[in-house]
Amino acid sequence: MNLPPFGRPPVELRIVDDGARPGHWSGSEADWRAFYDGLVDDIATHLWPRWDPAGRRWDGPAAAFAEEATRLENAICIEHLQKPGVLQMVPATPGYAGGHPRQTHYWHYQVEDNVNLQAPNPRTYAHAIGSSPVKGVVYYDESLDSDALPGIFQEMWENKYNGIFQTKLIFRRPRPQQTAFIFGQDFEHRQALANVHTGNHPAMISGHCAQGLLYMCTLIERQLAAGRPLAEIRTHDYGQYGVDFGDRRVFAGVHYPTDNIASWIAVIRLIPHVFGQNGPVLVDFVKNAIRTQSLLYRIIRNTFPLHQPLSHALGFLDTELPQNSA
Repeated sequence: MNLPPFGRPPVELRIVDDGARPGHWSGSEADWRAFYDGLVDDIATHLWPRWDPAGRRWDGPAAAFAEEATRLENAICIEHLQKPGVLQMVPATPGYAGGHPRQTHYWHYQVEDNVNLQAPNPRTYAHAIGSSPVKGVVYYDESLDSDALPGIFQEMWENKYNGIFQTKLIFRRPRPQQTAFIFGQDFEHRQALANVHTGNHPAMISGHCAQGLLYMCTLIERQLAAGRPLAEIRTHDYGQYGVDFGDRRVFAGVHYPTDNIASWIAVIRLIPHVFGQNGPVLVDFVKNAIRTQSLLYRIIRNTFPLHQPLSHALGFLDTELPQNSA
């Protein structure tokens, strides 16, 4: 494979190399290492190879097909996301009952990648919600206390997600705008205003994709712990936000669909180890949200079967997330 590795992230983002496992990991350090190594091996087999810095080469079965698969992924994104202008559309939030105008995917994308979005009027509701990358969920459930959401996200990061982000240093996958330039594709990617870290580190896996789902799982876990029955929790709204949080990264051209496949699978495997007795319910929640609410999932289902180099990714997804399972 001839594509170059992304390289080393900036000093400010060395958090990806902290090496720690999630705080709520239920097993031992050896259990975590087995989990992590197994995830890396499966990704290197089905999605994208490891980068071997000593040998200066790509390593793993995926090296045999990853370059052509990447070209095809870029072409699919151009045809099914960029040409229709999905990023400028408004998310599907039928449960929202607030009185404020809903925001486009691009607005949410900006908020989710930077702090202090500059709205024309600093007193507007949109500006207040845009003050934190994780407050946008109130456009999916207006009943939430927006001031409590950053703390819930931080809890998720430390106790449910930490350790997964470092896979980026294993795979060193270049971002779509980089590979599209090499392939000569007419590809568009969008950078969040007042950018914090859009594309400043390797693509595989998608951190936002995993974070969005685990964030919503943590929100549900908190409500269950407070005694709220599952049937009274707005799981449909949280499922939509959870998948949108990751899908928007592909809509904006800074991630590939297979980055999200890797993240979906990582989350499905991780949940039983970090959510205790709520694990089975939350695995079902995540699987259902991906299958029924993710626009990207539908695009993958409709396009990947048409291209043999993408069959490896589709087979991996089918193994972990069967299309028609209960």
